[in-house]
Amino acid sequence: MLAEWGLAELTETAELVVSEVATNALRESRALRQPLPSPIHLWLRAHPLSLVVMVWDANPQPPIRKEVGDDAVSGRGLMIVEALSSRWGWYEPQDMGGKCVWCEIPAKLREIASAED
Repeated sequence: MLAEWGLAELTETAELVVSEVATNALRESRALRQPLPSPIHLWLRAHPLSLVVMVWDANPQPPIRKEVGDDAVSGRGLMIVEALSSRWGWYEPQDMGGKCVWCEIPAKLREIASAED
């Protein structure tokens, strides 16, 4: 899909970011212990210079960035998202409940420079 949108260079970064955010969302939805028709929803939005990833889960609690030790085997998801995104955040969608975590992945600098010419 990213190749069709002209953002093929973002594929590896997008895969990692989606994996982190979707894993967190699935964990949060499962923590509610409620049967859900779909525990998470994923949307991708393409812009000429970036990709926006949005993931919804049923748990309305805000995402929490954890400080973890060097030997921890989990807890770095939001740190990875922060490192690979130009910005990220979350909101509570009124029509769905729960929360939606989003992040924006910028295109490579050479792509931005050529687009500005």
